Amino acid sequence: MPTSQTSRTPSSSSQITHPRCLCGKVAPVRTSNKLTSMGMRFYECANYWEKKCGFFEWIDSPCDSGRHELVQKIDLLER
Repeated sequence: MPTSQTSRTPSSSSQITHPRCLCGKVAPVRTSNKLTSMGMRFYECANYWEKKCGFFEWIDSPCDSGRHELVQKIDLLER
């Protein structure tokens, strides 16, 4: 099971806990660009560009309020 690391952000005194991926490194925060999860943040393996251990954990929970309409508008704009 991955462990966590607590850090402080420079602009805030609140503490943020970052899990460690299965490689043992602190898992960085990434943001989804897929239409079904656009803008949602998640933790993923720190070795993203090398070998991936498969670690993945959502930070944000899905929000259905208005998401469908937003996805349709994005799709229309992309066409």
